[in-house]
Amino acid sequence: MTECRDRGVPLPGSELTLLEIAGGPLRSGQDRIAAEYRIYLDRYPGLTLAPIDRTTLNRAARLRTDYQFGFLKKWRIETHARGGGFD
Repeated sequence: MTECRDRGVPLPGSELTLLEIAGGPLRSGQDRIAAEYRIYLDRYPGLTLAPIDRTTLNRAARLRTDYQFGFLKKWRIETHARGGGFD
């Protein structure tokens, strides 16, 4: 992420990133750290967290069935296919 930021390369992602990054601190009872992670992501230069709608989730489920990708990779592929900015 740092290299992309330093080069001015956009960093597309999904709101699922919030789920993934906050899980560890929340499991450890560190709510304040989870909140700080969310603030950090909201302010990170060039990072855009796209919302996930049912159409995207359904297509990601199909990709998960058809291929052996992890969920987040499938979501990224689906987002790119829909013009989500993965140039």
